[in-house]
Amino acid sequence: MVIGKIVEIWRYPVKSMAGESLTSAPIGKFGITGDRCWAVRDPGEKGEIRTARKFPQLLQCSARCTDEPTAESDAKMVDIDWTKRGRPLRIVRESPHIEVDFPDGTRLASDNPRMSDALSKLIGIPVDLCPLKSADDAAHYRRFRRRSEELDQEFKDMLARLPDEPYPDLVAQFGADVMDFVTPPGTYFDAMPLHLITTSALRELERLNPQGSFDRRRFRPNFVVEVDGASGFVEFEWCGRSLRLGDLKTSVHIPVVRCGMPTLAQGDLSKDLSVLRTVVRHADANLGVYLTADEPATVRVGDTIELF
Repeated sequence: MVIGKIVEIWRYPVKSMAGESLTSAPIGKFGITGDRCWAVRDPGEKGEIRTARKFPQLLQCSARCTDEPTAESDAKMVDIDWTKRGRPLRIVRESPHIEVDFPDGTRLASDNPRMSDALSKLIGIPVDLCPLKSADDAAHYRRFRRRSEELDQEFKDMLARLPDEPYPDLVAQFGADVMDFVTPPGTYFDAMPLHLITTSALRELERLNPQGSFDRRRFRPNFVVEVDGASGFVEFEWCGRSLRLGDLKTSVHIPVVRCGMPTLAQGDLSKDLSVLRTVVRHADANLGVYLTADEPATVRVGDTIELF
């Protein structure tokens, strides 16, 4: 049953940086080619992958692929159960050449030797721009070891809940290794490779909080879709079902639990703490849904979407 169409497609070559709007995109088991193929990482003894949750300055940068990445070969990958986040992914995924635009107007290519210095100056600690590493290099993806109470506080800070707001059970949702790894080894995704939001959900948030800023860029989706005649958070009803976007058949898994990141300033969007308060109080702290691709395909803006 056709229920709507794709109105925007987005790719984020660097984790936690602004991305690029696309008119079409090749998609495989690891999402849009070139998506989240680079990350900023502290190389020190206490090093780990760094994100805008800790260093919001990263959101003032934007990244784009300078060459269109080629789709990953099925010969390089194995079947993946994305619901078991902690299982090492036996994959080979190449990081394409990219350019990063800094807030001062500087533009640097990923292979520019000044990149590390520029990023370090921006966020205030020594960091490197890192391509994807093999899933066997678990240390690259691991959280720096902290005392349990420190890690617990860090997660509370990341989720940015008020004292009277419930905390999601991330271990129940993503597995125990969410406490050990910043991202699933072998990827720079938070959880799953594709993320969709609906315009009806964004309109509902605006209705609930007319003074809030609910620009879709705050939520970093891969797909923004318009659902015919829909109102409210219609995408939550799709979990456990199949959704076809043009020629791409996907499985819809779980809602996307929200942390404090959508409240942060980015581009021409100012900081807005009310964004998260509205999502927590009216959408059970979720917005959008995670998808995985069943088979590779290319999707385009304007493609219809069908629910099965």
